[in-house]
Amino acid sequence: MGWEEIYNLLKKKSPEIAGKVGKEKIKWEIIFFFSGNPFSVLTATRLAMVLNEEEEKVSRALDGLVEAGFLCERPQAEHLPQVYEFTPNYEEQDILKELF
Repeated sequence: MGWEEIYNLLKKKSPEIAGKVGKEKIKWEIIFFFSGNPFSVLTATRLAMVLNEEEEKVSRALDGLVEAGFLCERPQAEHLPQVYEFTPNYEEQDILKELF
């Protein structure tokens, strides 16, 4: 099942979650990755390598997903790169697990 099909199913099941993520493929790739690896903590650089995407594109998508509440930035020392982890609420996690 492709990301567009998942988006359309989610739009019917939970329009609020679908609206938070939007229709950007990269955001769905990130959600899919973290849904399958919920305890991962990655930098934008590492995630871009994993997804085989441009780092700037991944960084923008990560910022949007942080703002939407699906990811959080884990505090780091000033000289270390920012890391991200998956943090949707339990209801959102359950809905996303059903789709993936």
